[in-house]
Amino acid sequence: MDNHLETNDLESPHVEAFVSGNQLHGVFVLGDTVHNEVLQQSGIMCAALTLLCTYYLLYLQYPRPYSMLLAAFQEFIIEEPYKRQTSKGFKTFQSKFIHLSKSCHRKQMQAIYSSSDLT
Repeated sequence: MDNHLETNDLESPHVEAFVSGNQLHGVFVLGDTVHNEVLQQSGIMCAALTLLCTYYLLYLQYPRPYSMLLAAFQEFIIEEPYKRQTSKGFKTFQSKFIHLSKSCHRKQMQAIYSSSDLT
């Protein structure tokens, strides 16, 4: 595993997960000769969020292969608009996600109000 954690100077941060069968053996965020282990019980989602935070806090440009994924995380988790150019697929996803989140929020509020005793 150690030789898979080696990165080059200025290599873009990315996630490496080590899996055997259906067992997760390690998750790391690595790049630019540095690696950071993510607790296994936190899983891939925590690694993805750590990756997003790395790019966001260091103000790095998202790499093309997963720029739209990080842009979606930025928009919907950090609630910070992504100001660079986005793909047509991203715009479709964004529209559907916003519609779905509003619908879920509306249903949650209805459930709260219908279950509470307001009289």
